[in-house]
Amino acid sequence: MIPRNSRAKGDFTDTLNSIKKANPSFNEDTIYKYTEIAIKSIYTDLKNNAQLIHDINCKEDVIKNILKNKKKYRITEDIDVINILYIGLYDCVKNTEGEFVKIRASIYFYDNTKNNKISDNNIKEKCWNDIWLITYQNMDKFKKRKISNCDNCGATMKYDYPSKMFKCEYCGSIKINSIDNINWEIIDIEIEQ
Repeated sequence: MIPRNSRAKGDFTDTLNSIKKANPSFNEDTIYKYTEIAIKSIYTDLKNNAQLIHDINCKEDVIKNILKNKKKYRITEDIDVINILYIGLYDCVKNTEGEFVKIRASIYFYDNTKNNKISDNNIKEKCWNDIWLITYQNMDKFKKRKISNCDNCGATMKYDYPSKMFKCEYCGSIKINSIDNINWEIIDIEIEQ
C-alpha cells in the first residue's frame, strides 16, 4: 500500500467538498489508485516505445511531451525498477474553465548498473527520486471520452457514459473500465523542480 502524502500545498476542503457535491462519485482513494496505474502504464508503455497509451484517460499532448523529453522523465532502458513512494493531493481548483485536481507523486527510479553492459567495475548503482505533478480535469461537463481500440477486432471503441464501459462500434465487444474516475482526464504531467 502506497502511503498518502499529508504534505499538500494548502487546505482544499471547500473546493474538494464542492467537487464531491457536484460529482458524488469522486473519491480521493480511487484517483490515487488511478494515478498509480497511470504512472506505471505511461512509464512502461513509453519505455517500450508505444506511441499511445490506451489503458488510461490521458491527453495525447501529454504523451507527446513525455516522448519529447524521455530523459527528463527518466523513461530510459537503463531503469530497472520504478516504485511509487507516495501519492497525495497537491491542489484543487474550480473555476470557469472547469474542475481540476493536481496530484503529487514521489517516484523512485533505480538503475542496477551491474545489469548494464559497462566495462568499468567502479560504477556504483544509481537511483533517483522525482516528484511528478499530475493535473486532472473533470470531463463530466464535456461528456468527452477517450477513444480506445477493441481487443477483439482492433476497431474503434467509444465510451458509453451511462454504463461506464467502452463499446466496440464494429463487433459489439465491451471493455469494462474498473476505475470509477474515468471522468477525470490527465491534462498535464510536470516534474517538480
